[in-house]
Amino acid sequence: MGLGVAIMNVHIEMFQNLIRDNTLRIDPKYHSLQIKTGWNIFNSVQKEMIELSEILVEKKEIFNYDDNTEYFGIQTGSKYINKFGDIRDSIIVTKEEHPQRLKYKVSSGDILISSLRYARVPVITFSGKNIDLNKYVFSNGFYILKVKNNWNTHFVFRLLKTKKLRAVLDNNLATGIGISNYKITDLLKIKVPNVPLEQQDYFVDSITPLEKEIELSKTQLLDSQEIIDKVFFDEFNLDVTILSELPRFEVYNISFNEFSNNKDLRNSAKFHKRKRIFIEKEFHKLTNKKIKDFLSEPATLGFSAKSNYFDQESTSQYISMAELKNWNINTTDVKKLKEEYLESAKRTNKIIRKNDILMCRSGEGTIGKVAHVDETNEDVYADFVMRLSFKNYSSKFAYYFFRTTYFQSLIEIYKKGLGNNTNIYPKDIHEFPLLDISLDRQKKILEEIEQIFIKQDKIISNIDRLNLEIDENLIKILI
Repeated sequence: MGLGVAIMNVHIEMFQNLIRDNTLRIDPKYHSLQIKTGWNIFNSVQKEMIELSEILVEKKEIFNYDDNTEYFGIQTGSKYINKFGDIRDSIIVTKEEHPQRLKYKVSSGDILISSLRYARVPVITFSGKNIDLNKYVFSNGFYILKVKNNWNTHFVFRLLKTKKLRAVLDNNLATGIGISNYKITDLLKIKVPNVPLEQQDYFVDSITPLEKEIELSKTQLLDSQEIIDKVFFDEFNLDVTILSELPRFEVYNISFNEFSNNKDLRNSAKFHKRKRIFIEKEFHKLTNKKIKDFLSEPATLGFSAKSNYFDQESTSQYISMAELKNWNINTTDVKKLKEEYLESAKRTNKIIRKNDILMCRSGEGTIGKVAHVDETNEDVYADFVMRLSFKNYSSKFAYYFFRTTYFQSLIEIYKKGLGNNTNIYPKDIHEFPLLDISLDRQKKILEEIEQIFIKQDKIISNIDRLNLEIDENLIKILI
């Protein structure tokens, strides 16, 4: 009886909270945050508490595109900004040709925070960085925030970077299935102590030596794509710079005979550009073998599951494209398949095996991304994921080969569809080239790549340690 009353009390409080929320949100995680903390997520005992809405204001300044001018478009995701908040890539956009989501202007004093759950690049600022922001246009996937007077911008930036605040955004405030996000109004409800400006300034000064050490360490970091490309291109005498020199826009003539040089009679301009011809000629110099020649069985798509197939108390993980988007298998928010549907997946051979490679076969930003299976526990791969199993070939070597710019460029060229609904299929991947070299040579190249990554991981661990020290020092001020 006592247990029943306790549960009833919790639900009564939650229904009372529903009235206070203007969206009548029914989400236990969201309302438990209010009940347990009252938005005081740092459990501060200080008397004067204020909401982040008194510190920050959302800014929505529309970017002004000039005619006949190219700009750098920055979207959310680690492809464009690394985990340390530095721009690593962009898409070239113009007034005439740009995605509608690329629409906002950012100034050096602004703070950008990703609206997406589990964002690898959650908080960014360009303050103090040598970058001409007039040339950059940012996605509406970022919330752009301006710090009000009497608050040190860098102090607030560090506050938004704390692990505690990010955990609340991901675990309590985010909504939606699949790609989920949170509302800016919820972020601005979070309460923090009203820290005097002098104390903020003192804190920022005190962490300067740590941040200088972080910046020094970052200069020793190499982009993972550059590492993989350099090892492969040096080993096989390839040149990635030629790819970048090929024009993005070109006018060329093509004969009708050339439309018949592929199974699907592809006639798109993208498919027949010099880029594809160049890459395929380069690969042809090295090998006449294809991926299908090294597979133990044909590549297949995974198990199709409906919403009622899942039970988080089960043990079998359902690996979808969302788990593969960072070039590895991330099971932080993975769904788990009910036992009866696991048996169905087994009967249709949709179980992941050790040393398999899983490839995303759809979606802009994920298509072509791969992950290597180091271990598995009767996990199942999803219908938008492709499984490749190798024989007499190093799957880990193949994994890194698939990550090269050359191979990923072929994915980009061969994919079909419009907008975000692009796809590539097993029959396409089967025909892609794969280097025919000895297992010993594969092992040598693999060891060279992994030794570089081991050194990089040590540098990253040191940066993470320094950031954690800053985080812990800030928490002492907030509690």
